[in-house]
Amino acid sequence: MRPLICKLTLISIFLITSGCANFPEPSKMRGYQVPYPLKTRLLSMDNTQQPILKSGQIVLSESGDSNSFFFALFTERFSPFIHAGVLVLDKGVPYVYEGLGSLPLFVGDNSPSDSISGSITRRPLRRYVEDENYTAIYDLPDNLNRKAVVSFVLEQFNKQTPFDPYMDSTNHEKLYCTEFVSEALKAGGLPPRKLTPYQKNSSISAVHDWLKIRDPSVIQGISLIQLDNHVATLSKLRSQREIQLYIAIREELHRRYTPDQKLGNVFEWTGFHLKFRTAVEKFHTAGLKLHPDDEDLDWETAKSSVQQLASKMLGPFPVAQRANYSDLKINPAFPCTKIADNLTRCLH
Repeated sequence: MRPLICKLTLISIFLITSGCANFPEPSKMRGYQVPYPLKTRLLSMDNTQQPILKSGQIVLSESGDSNSFFFALFTERFSPFIHAGVLVLDKGVPYVYEGLGSLPLFVGDNSPSDSISGSITRRPLRRYVEDENYTAIYDLPDNLNRKAVVSFVLEQFNKQTPFDPYMDSTNHEKLYCTEFVSEALKAGGLPPRKLTPYQKNSSISAVHDWLKIRDPSVIQGISLIQLDNHVATLSKLRSQREIQLYIAIREELHRRYTPDQKLGNVFEWTGFHLKFRTAVEKFHTAGLKLHPDDEDLDWETAKSSVQQLASKMLGPFPVAQRANYSDLKINPAFPCTKIADNLTRCLH
C-alpha cells in the first residue's frame, strides 16, 4: 500500500497500489549507516541482532515512487519520510502497527475520501521493509512510558479504530498514520507533536478541496522522533549511496516547488499511473547515478552534487532559496495564490 502522507490506497487519479512478495533471506536484507537523516548504526535482520528491537519504537518509511513525492510536496517542510507506525514484539516477532486506508475502484464525481475505509492494522516488520523504499527505526525518549505507548497501540488495534481519510488532527475518533503514532506517544507522556503547515499553493489547494482535507497542517513523521535515537535503517532496494542521493534529489525538487508551480509541471497522469514528467524523471534517474564508486558518500557531497545536476538539467535556482532541512527548519509561509478551478486544470 502506498501513502497519502498516511498511506491511502487509491485506485483513481491518486490511487496507489503495491503487491506483496516473498520476503528475502536475512543475508539479503540491507542495513546501512546513513548520516542524514538516518544516522547511526547498522542492523542485520537476523536473530542475533533482533534484541536491538524493542516494543514501542517508531518506524518511519518512504515508498520510493512518484506517488510518495506527490504527497510529500503538500507540506512546507520537506521530510524524507511519508509513513509512520509503531513497532511491537508479539512472541518475539516484530510487527509494525499502522493506520491504513483503502479504496476499491473509484468511479464518480465525489471525493474518493468519502469512500475510503480502513483501521489500525499491522504488518510483520520483514514484510514492511520489503514493501518500502527504505525504513528507519527510532527508539523512544528515555523519559517516556514505553508500556503506556504499547498499551495504547494494542488498544487501538483491538478496537479496530477507523482510519481518518480527511487527515483531521483534532478528531481522534479516527486516526491517520502519523496521528496514530502521535497519540501513542502522548499516551506515554510526550506533549502533542508540532503540526507542519501545508504549502499555500493553488494546485495543492485544489487537490485538498477534492480530497476534503480541511486542516491547514498535518503531523509529519519527522516530528515524531529524535534523530539521536535512531536504531537502524533498512532497505531491500537501496544502498547507502542511493539513499543519500535519493533524499537529496527529492529535497531539491521540493525546494524548487514554489507557489507559482502546478503539480502538472512535475507529474503527469497516464492510465492508472501517476508519473514524473519526462524532464523530472530524467533528473531523478541521472541523480541516482552520481558517485557510482563511492558507497561511503556523505550527505553534504550528495546534496551539493544533486543541486549542481539540477541547475544543469532543470535550470538555475538560487541557493539562498534553499531551506536548511538538515536542521529540520520550516520554510517561511508562502503567500496565498488563487485556487485553480478544478483538478483537471491542476494536473494538465
